[in-house]
Amino acid sequence: MMISCKTFCTGRKGSHMSVPSIIRNESDLRDWPSRRREILSLFEDYEYGKTPDMEFDKSGCVCLEHLELTSGQIKESYGFYFIKNKKTANLRFDLIYRKSERKLPTIIHVDPFGKNPALIAYMKKLNPKAQLDEMFPMYSLANKDIATINVDVSSLAPDDPVKSNFGMLELYPPQGSNGWCALGVWAWAMSRVVDFIYSDNRFDTSRIIIAGCSRAGKTALWAAAQDERITGVFASVSGCCGSAMHRGKTGERIVSIIKEFPHWSCQKFKEYGEREDELPFDQHMLLALIAPRPLYITSASEDDWACPPKEFESCVRAGEIYRALGKTGLSSETFPETNSPIIDGDIAYHLRKGPHGCKAYDWENVISFMRKKLCF
Repeated sequence: MMISCKTFCTGRKGSHMSVPSIIRNESDLRDWPSRRREILSLFEDYEYGKTPDMEFDKSGCVCLEHLELTSGQIKESYGFYFIKNKKTANLRFDLIYRKSERKLPTIIHVDPFGKNPALIAYMKKLNPKAQLDEMFPMYSLANKDIATINVDVSSLAPDDPVKSNFGMLELYPPQGSNGWCALGVWAWAMSRVVDFIYSDNRFDTSRIIIAGCSRAGKTALWAAAQDERITGVFASVSGCCGSAMHRGKTGERIVSIIKEFPHWSCQKFKEYGEREDELPFDQHMLLALIAPRPLYITSASEDDWACPPKEFESCVRAGEIYRALGKTGLSSETFPETNSPIIDGDIAYHLRKGPHGCKAYDWENVISFMRKKLCF
């Protein structure tokens, strides 16, 4: 049975559901760049924090490893270093690709999971049969003539309420109620990898896709909102503080985030633990900041914590600005059955059958969508 999104937008009991508009008047529509900057500032001031202006005593990127694999693929590892006042922060990423006569499209993947054994164990508990490479199948994607880059953002800001203060936040600590946070550092790191792509003629800078699952999906959205050089976005099961609406959400809510993961958001956000309706924005406006670039959001049918209906609602509402910019939003605004992708618009969505995570089914549909939209 197909169910209209409106069925899912009634909210929790007592929620008045006053949802801020992306476009408030004709002036916003005529001058979208100005309205876009205003929305971006709201997210900086109230949720993710503002990325500081930074200068380093020394910084750079070095190749740590170059391997030519028997499969014909090449694997390289790189390290960024940032030094200020005798303190150092590091960022590591791995690149896998096949040699090609043409410049390669690139997928950069946010990975905050590598140095968090407790989180890895938790993800395996959610899905014991999951293969380690399902979240980001670098080798199989590289065989499709796509350069794949896995970015270990935990090396720059560990995913831990205490340890996150080491690394980049030690060089540039948060300042004030909108001081940046670990999630902001991770998003900033992705832009440094975009810098790397732009500096290397192996890559096609008109085809840069950012991808992330769960907390990494939140990061991917925030990174792309700030960096318009990113040309396509895939966020999987990003839920609260990602693609899901705050207003009326069930499962994980702001109060859960600020209790379990206080290092993800700025101090101002912590004032809204039980006051979602008072925020001057909602997450559909984050998706609006991606417009007019192709955007794919995925949910999982067993992932009540992320609240798939609210992820879908956010996509529906974000379609307003896509249409205003001459693109299309979702091609259907009816909440879909499982494994029934909505992929004909510039926003795509599907509800995968199964638990929280990112699987081969998600990637198959995302790659098909991005190939069509970005012509590679």
